[in-house]
Amino acid sequence: MKILLIAYSFPPFQDGQSLRWYYLSNALAELGVQIDVITIKHPLEDKITWNFHKNIEIFRIYPGPIEFFALRAKKNMGVGDGGNKELRKSLKFKMMKSSYWGIRNFVGNLLPGDIRTEWFPFTIRFIKENIDIRKYDYLITSHEPWVDSLLGLYLKKRDAKIKWIADFGDPYIAPYTSKHKLWFENYFEKLIYKNASVLIFTNGKVIEHLSNKYPFLKNKKLLVIEQGFSYRLSAEINDVQYKNKIFTLIYTGTFYRNFRDPSNLIKALSMIDFEYKFCLAGRNEKFIKDFSILGDNFEFLGVVDHFNILKLQKASDVLIHLANKNTSIQIPGKFYEYLGALKPILSIHFDCEDPTRKLVKELRCGISCEDNPIEIKNAIESIYKNWKRNENNCKASLEGICDFSWEKKAKIIYKNLKATVAV
Repeated sequence: MKILLIAYSFPPFQDGQSLRWYYLSNALAELGVQIDVITIKHPLEDKITWNFHKNIEIFRIYPGPIEFFALRAKKNMGVGDGGNKELRKSLKFKMMKSSYWGIRNFVGNLLPGDIRTEWFPFTIRFIKENIDIRKYDYLITSHEPWVDSLLGLYLKKRDAKIKWIADFGDPYIAPYTSKHKLWFENYFEKLIYKNASVLIFTNGKVIEHLSNKYPFLKNKKLLVIEQGFSYRLSAEINDVQYKNKIFTLIYTGTFYRNFRDPSNLIKALSMIDFEYKFCLAGRNEKFIKDFSILGDNFEFLGVVDHFNILKLQKASDVLIHLANKNTSIQIPGKFYEYLGALKPILSIHFDCEDPTRKLVKELRCGISCEDNPIEIKNAIESIYKNWKRNENNCKASLEGICDFSWEKKAKIIYKNLKATVAV
């Protein structure tokens, strides 16, 4: 079996979709699949060691002038280096970041998707000159960014015989899609869903939502493949047991105002009267001022590379998970990554229908509570009391959560791909 994977977001990027296809491509390659990956040329591609299976070949294409300039500037500033937490607090970084997002939003408002759609012509030219798409059993596109799905649509329109698997971390139209662009983004979304041979989403509720929006999807091959964790890495990391001298909580990921907002978490932490340390990792420099009320109990780590993040999660006493407000269509991928640490998860949700609330209970991997300062405080105190008694609030085992591993999910994809190619 041979696959052509188009994934703009691929290592050394460390966002959810990049990690998703880093692990899935390696796991599929382990099953004997040959995978050619088309991704962008990134100035940091040699900075962090990423191990790829011998069955994977990577082609890196110029991303376009705006994004390449921005990525080069980040490299020159050392944004991805150790100690970036101090850089992220600096006025210079904040001004450059503001300027970048201003340009990105302006240009992105003129294009389908966002600024990364500038990669489209360079990729098409590369494929025309170097790739015989007929030799592949499947074309897989990884969304987001939107440009991957747009490339899949273009190639499918050129050759209707292509078996196109469109993978979506989020739906094509997501809550953060600019409202003024909806009229033509809905047009592209419908075309993409109609033309793809198989659609993959990370949440069953997404499929329910989209099937109501597009009734033709009820006759479509649809798969739910959630985010996951690496069983192999978790087994290695979990050989070491940790308990900190100071009760340590950690959040790894990104906060957003009015969407994944830490305000009530901060209020809860400010009411705690025992010694603790709350560590925050990620692109969260805009929230540092909010957390300053916690004084020395708070530590900002900046952006930490993925493999060190896994170690930090395992070395924590509590993993903080903050659900999205639009719980009906999204589960943050970080929740599944947390599972692999086998440490107590405090899952904070906005309503009782949040799917992570159900998962925490079923897997016995921690505590779930409402996004309310008192409820959060009580939950933290409950975990703390057990920690003091050397009792683990996480009762899950690695074998018990293996269904959520990337390795297991790759086997499901492989099985469905074999069934599709036989049709």
